[in-house]
Amino acid sequence: MGLNLYDIVALENQMERIAEENLGEIPEEMLKELVEAQTKSLDTVERLCKYIRNLELGIENCKAEEARIKAMRDKADNRIKSIKKYMTDYVDKAGKISAGTFTLSILKSESVELEDGFICDKNKSLYRTRLERFPDKTLVKDLLKKGRSVTGAKLIKKKNLQIK
Repeated sequence: MGLNLYDIVALENQMERIAEENLGEIPEEMLKELVEAQTKSLDTVERLCKYIRNLELGIENCKAEEARIKAMRDKADNRIKSIKKYMTDYVDKAGKISAGTFTLSILKSESVELEDGFICDKNKSLYRTRLERFPDKTLVKDLLKKGRSVTGAKLIKKKNLQIK
């Protein structure tokens, strides 16, 4: 016995509830039942296509919103970096500063900067292995601090603003 349009709408609503509860997953037998019922008439096939299109548009809207939020986050990150750069120079010159409930000071650090495509074939011990080979920056840093030369690497001194 085939489903009528009211049964199909009820099945679609049931599928929506099940999909919501299961992260978008719909049991295969329920999908098969709906497709068989829907494909019995071109009108209901069109409804199914519209339903798919509606879901696709929802996905596109979600992607656009994700991009908008990422852009907002990136702008905020850039503003923070800009303000911290200005404040770092100020605090570095003035020394430790108390501003209301905040204490600002400079914490000096060092890091290694590797050139793009850094390869050190001469000394394989400068690499650690995860799933692939990559330079062991800690070891490279230690060598540079000891005055050893490592081609393609240099020691960078940084000043990092601390706000407590």
